[in-house]
Amino acid sequence: MNEYIIKGRDRIAKAVGKAFKDVPTLVEREGLPAYQERDGGPWFARPDDLDIWSIWKADQYLPEKWGEIRSQYQHLVSPSNKGNVSG
Repeated sequence: MNEYIIKGRDRIAKAVGKAFKDVPTLVEREGLPAYQERDGGPWFARPDDLDIWSIWKADQYLPEKWGEIRSQYQHLVSPSNKGNVSG
């Protein structure tokens, strides 16, 4: 069964490799794509959004060349890019 929404600050933090206590700050200061429907309520996020945010965050620290390398080989590891092979 596919998971379309992750519920809970601890699960969101685990998905992006951060501490659960940092989730509100990451949302506010670094654009982590998570939200609360009401103050004090549980946190929610979409797994695909967290994947994209994690790649974007890593790209801030990786050498520029890495983006080119990843684009060449991404189709080998990501089913969503299956068939998107540039020649």
